[in-house]
Amino acid sequence: MPASPLADLLKEVSRCSNCGLCQAACPIFRVTGKELGVARGRNQVLKALAEGSLEWSQDIYPVLFQCLLCRACMPHCFPAIPTHQIMAQARALYLERFGESDILRILFSDILPYPSRMNALVRAAALGQRSGLARLVPALKIFGWFSRTLKSLAQSQELVPPLPKRPLRTELAGRARRAPSSTGRVAYFIGCGINYMWPEVGEATMHLLDHIVEKVEKGEKGEKGEKGEKSEGDAGALILENYCCGLPAYSYGYIDAARLLARRNIDLILESGASEVITECASCSSFLKDYPVLFKDDPEYKTLAVDVSSRIRDLSEWLPEKNWPESKVHRIVTFHEPCHLGRFQDLAENPRSILQAIPNIEYREMREADWCCGGAGSYNVSQYELSMKVLDRKMNNIRETGADLLVTECPACMVQLAYGLKRHKLTRPILMSMSELLSSLI
Repeated sequence: MPASPLADLLKEVSRCSNCGLCQAACPIFRVTGKELGVARGRNQVLKALAEGSLEWSQDIYPVLFQCLLCRACMPHCFPAIPTHQIMAQARALYLERFGESDILRILFSDILPYPSRMNALVRAAALGQRSGLARLVPALKIFGWFSRTLKSLAQSQELVPPLPKRPLRTELAGRARRAPSSTGRVAYFIGCGINYMWPEVGEATMHLLDHIVEKVEKGEKGEKGEKGEKSEGDAGALILENYCCGLPAYSYGYIDAARLLARRNIDLILESGASEVITECASCSSFLKDYPVLFKDDPEYKTLAVDVSSRIRDLSEWLPEKNWPESKVHRIVTFHEPCHLGRFQDLAENPRSILQAIPNIEYREMREADWCCGGAGSYNVSQYELSMKVLDRKMNNIRETGADLLVTECPACMVQLAYGLKRHKLTRPILMSMSELLSSLI
């Protein structure tokens, strides 16, 4: 019989030795200096709640929801307590007791699993952003929850870059793709951030995938292949009709909503026949690889999740590290390491090796390159003040490098870093995704 969520929590947090080494790496502790802002303090609160010596109350909300889930504490933790998983489960328990946010419940359960509804919501948000109409939404009470959702989006429009008129999937809709075969095994998983906020990044990724897949195929079968000239629709990587990976729901404690999205993605990936699934979103790739954790009490789907997780590749994990064309101009490049790339997937060296191998690129490592930028999904909206303090530290480190290009591999990080450049009035460095930089070389 599965253990209760509280019993699971108690088992994990009881392993905390109270050594305090987590303080050295926790971005939130660094900006607050408060014990409840670091893993050791959170663990003690959760232990007291699980043992019953502390009553659940809404006062513990900051303790649970101000954690970045960045996993910075884990390399310093001798028992390797999975703080991000503990906090997600604790947030779920909090929501059970004090109720869910109507907006988040609708978003995670009634919109994200239905792409047409998500498309409509983002189109409305984009219209409101461009026209200023979103400021009038609170007066449109007839629209109920929809108006409240748009109001929330309007309040965060300073943080969010201008939304494109057309999402990436709309741009790619006319491009026919064959089903994977022995030579067409690569599929592209499009994350929500890329689809709705950074379609140009997705275009660059598709360019890279197509270029490398076609190069491999030509090497295997010759320029014309086994059955003559290949048509345009036969070339390159398969575009998956995937759903949100589920990480936003999981991070806020909506575990069942995350499982629903995960099941749909698992079924879709297995049906596609793809043996390698590529995404340039480190958050997506890390969570897709962690799907087995979601189904620890569901043997059937855990087996399927293990299969799917073995097929997932982050872009920098999949790309060749060497033999890139020379940059046409000399560039000084620095790299911001997303939490979900380095600490979650142990891929810290892959992007650095690629950047260092490009001729005419001068790579400069920034201080604390692996520290969270404070974006953490929508943390910059829900915890604005803390997020900005973390961001300011990051921007100072970026400025010190003197780089003219800032490269990263996560759309949420790109949102935060773009806002940081604007907040600090920096015209340099220029922000680029890894795929944009590499695509410009080929």
